[in-house]
Amino acid sequence: MDEEVASMPMPEMYQNKM
Repeated sequence: MDEEVASMPMPEMYQNKM
């Protein structure tokens, strides 16, 4: 999952995915 987070510079998008 770390890779996906690094791919997106915005933390909001990462949280939304979860």
